[in-house]
Amino acid sequence: MKQKIKKTNNDELPYRMKDGDRYYRVTSLISILNRPELNELRGFKGNKEMDRIMNETATIGRIFHDQAVQMVELREHYEYLINTTYDDILEPMCKKYLEFILENVVKAKCHEKTMFSKKFGYCGRIDDLYLFKNRKTYDLIDIKTSKIRHYSHALQLSAYKNLLKEHGIECSNRYIISVPRDGSPVKMYKITTDHNIDFYNFLHCKTLFIAVNN
Repeated sequence: MKQKIKKTNNDELPYRMKDGDRYYRVTSLISILNRPELNELRGFKGNKEMDRIMNETATIGRIFHDQAVQMVELREHYEYLINTTYDDILEPMCKKYLEFILENVVKAKCHEKTMFSKKFGYCGRIDDLYLFKNRKTYDLIDIKTSKIRHYSHALQLSAYKNLLKEHGIECSNRYIISVPRDGSPVKMYKITTDHNIDFYNFLHCKTLFIAVNN
């Protein structure tokens, strides 16, 4: 028997409506992939505690993303940012990310921009496009507040890159920027898998997700 569409942890449906059409969220579509490390944690901690941890992580991630956008937009006013007081939980993350921005990023655009693919029927919110020092083209980045890396991240960024292209915005490389909650140094991971193959696999996730949930 087919399952009804489930809401995500923040009570959002896995799609958005625009002009009467349904656009599935990228993050919902790639959630169909098996995550052994999360399944193992759930078995160890139990469903209730794991749900609490994931909701807390999602909330912290959303708040930090907002702070990250402000840091990029105001990076020329670094003295103001350096003296900004953050929430205790966010303080170590924000300080380390500010260091990363000042040391590596020249320009940025498309901050937290939501885009819709009319051709493929999905939507996603782009974290940012960064022009790094010693680079001539913008690179696509996605910020993660978890140290865990997974192939789904490659599919997510491939879907975003296709969204940008569909809207006439070009970018070069795909990067995951890891900002650990414990205040350890920010790390940047380049996605090295083939973009076209990743996007092809992403579309398979979309097909499977709809088949299972509709």
